[in-house]
Amino acid sequence: AAIAMPDADLEAACFGNAAAARELGVTMYLAPIVDVVDGTNPWLLNRTLGRDPDVVARLGAAFVRGVQKAGIATATKHFPGFNHLPLDPALTDVVLETETGQIEVYAETFAAMIAAGTRAVMVGPAAVRSIDPINAACVSPAVISMLREKFGFTGLVISDDLDAPATARGQNLIDTAVASLNAGAELLLFSGRSHLRQISEGLVEAVSSGDLSERRLLQAAERVRSFVSS
Repeated sequence: AAIAMPDADLEAACFGNAAAARELGVTMYLAPIVDVVDGTNPWLLNRTLGRDPDVVARLGAAFVRGVQKAGIATATKHFPGFNHLPLDPALTDVVLETETGQIEVYAETFAAMIAAGTRAVMVGPAAVRSIDPINAACVSPAVISMLREKFGFTGLVISDDLDAPATARGQNLIDTAVASLNAGAELLLFSGRSHLRQISEGLVEAVSSGDLSERRLLQAAERVRSFVSS
């Protein structure tokens, strides 16, 4: 039904939804999902906006405009887009095998969300072999640099769940968190709350050991504070 709606009507519907959520104290939607899936992807099954990049861009941009007009930030995900993953990265260490050229074509949906003003972008949970075969996207300096430099995004960069097997890739949570910050992420996402104290203490220790610069940690913290207060 949303595909057939005029942009103005869709934007108004999203505004109404977000305005109600704002009354309840919600400040951010971890949405929209603008991955264009043209193959298998059990992780994103029934969660995407369509298979046509132009349709996804139009629907997503209306969502961003409407939601943010109501005072809720949008976190567009999952950069750079995961068109085909045979397994769920939340359960298995899986890698995106798509060539860079095709990734860049589908990633234009993110360019549309950035143009629409999305305040945050979440970087995906699996490695993108053609860009960085070693690190998951949200732990990859190359992928986050692509978001910043090629796409010109200046807002908040959010990791995906750092405790996902495809993200950790055998590392412990603290090392994964440090790697994500060093790669350029600013707000770190974990699926469970039980790790928070351990991770906070681990980040402080990483600064003491030199694995994470104090400047990088302070920069990330300040960007999150500014984001929350604005």
